Amino acid sequence: MKGQDLKVLRFWNNEVLTNIAGILEVITEHCLSHPPLPLPSREW
Repeated sequence: MKGQDLKVLRFWNNEVLTNIAGILEVITEHCLSHPPLPLPSREW
């Protein structure tokens, strides 16, 4: 996945069940600090 510039965020099940707000904050922070890459151009 690194070759495709993808990153996996992993969380424990119990953390998702007991701290969903914290999980969403981590995901939001990651998304804001890593803007999407431009799409590759297509040739028809």
